[in-house]
Amino acid sequence: MGRTILAEESVRQSIDQLFTVANGSQCGLIVGQRGGNKDFITLLVPTPSDGSGDDVPAVEWSMDHALQVERMLPGGQQILGVYLFAAPSNTQHLQGHVRQLAHRLCSCNTLDSIVRRWVAGTSLATAHTGDAVIIQVCSSSKKTSVRTLDTSDRQATLKPAEMKYQSYMRNWTEVRCSYSLNESIYAAKAFGEASPAAALPAELNHLATELDSSTAAIVSDKGRQFRKPEEPLVARTSGHSSRAALQVEFWTTSADDEDDRLSTQECQSKAQLCGTVCGRAFLHDRATFREAVSHLKLDVLRSLSARLQLLSEDVQDMGTEGDPADQKQQQKMKTKVQQQLVCPQRCFMPLGSVGVLTVCDYAFPDEQPTACVERVVEMLGVPVKEDSCSHPEVLPAVTKDLLKLLCAPPAVIGRYGQAEKAEEPASSQPRPQISTCTTVVGAVLTAAVAALCSLVFSAYN
Repeated sequence: MGRTILAEESVRQSIDQLFTVANGSQCGLIVGQRGGNKDFITLLVPTPSDGSGDDVPAVEWSMDHALQVERMLPGGQQILGVYLFAAPSNTQHLQGHVRQLAHRLCSCNTLDSIVRRWVAGTSLATAHTGDAVIIQVCSSSKKTSVRTLDTSDRQATLKPAEMKYQSYMRNWTEVRCSYSLNESIYAAKAFGEASPAAALPAELNHLATELDSSTAAIVSDKGRQFRKPEEPLVARTSGHSSRAALQVEFWTTSADDEDDRLSTQECQSKAQLCGTVCGRAFLHDRATFREAVSHLKLDVLRSLSARLQLLSEDVQDMGTEGDPADQKQQQKMKTKVQQQLVCPQRCFMPLGSVGVLTVCDYAFPDEQPTACVERVVEMLGVPVKEDSCSHPEVLPAVTKDLLKLLCAPPAVIGRYGQAEKAEEPASSQPRPQISTCTTVVGAVLTAAVAALCSLVFSAYN
């Protein structure tokens, strides 16, 4: 038999519910986790109809939905493949659609192009990749077939796999971190009309490299524990008692030894990214410390990218409001922009039917928890209670002093984005990048750019 796949008991219920689908066919996403010798399926997510009237939504529509779903997944959860529920007469002609979608979904460990760019050249680029999982359910015979597909080979054939149902998620472990950021980003020319998400990612490539090379430690009442990469995340026990979340710190070495590689240039634009990102990941009971750390690092990067993209969309929407020629309206919009410079806050909601697992969404300061719940229900197709929504991040207040600090005029800066300063003694001691507090500050983004973006940010020529 081929690869072993363990599915949570709730997945069996989701498959049983497929037989109530009105039009007799449905295509959706398989969400879960890749293990060393096994894959774990935790959730089946139906793809909403694209309104075309076809048996299944178009590939591009499905990809857009998959990207939205990925934003809502915590660390350790990713899209493993595709499921198809159809009659025998439709299954055959939909094989090409399923293969194409599986290749595009699972050829890398994230659908976010910005994160892929960040992690290129690091160990995170190839972590948690593997064959796509394809589940086909016949609507007439009620037979379920499970296969895997090597997405690195366009000519690969489907391989049989064995799927077993278990209630395993009650034994899973949650790991958390609070990743602190204080990045000054400079550019030789104005950001122009480009959005923050389009302008900043290229300047943040070093974050993934720094995070990838960092040393991780588990923090507890007993102090810091530095584990070996292949050491089990938690000791294996025979009991099924719930486990407390583990808090993780990341430590990086000082970059002072790279001063000889610095170069200077005159800069016209500046962006400041500061605050703390709350990261979470969920690991199977036989996960190693290396797996936990890798999933947590990738979650931090995916969360940061999601915030920048959502902020970009929000700023662009505000840029079309009102009449800039009207002074009163201009002042009103300026105040609104200052409020919206706060990146969206990450909110977590538990999935009661799937053990300890939580999903997430992002809310701006003027949004209510109801909006997050509605988006999760719409994208994932699972029920979530509004009162179960938790906000571990605290939205900061944008004060005049903060804006004055962040909107300082551009300067002549070094190659690594650090303003030139007097030389300091080099230190080989690692410096902490992660705080262990559970109440953290959401990221704040502001910039000083040329007149083309004067409506959104303060302008410096």
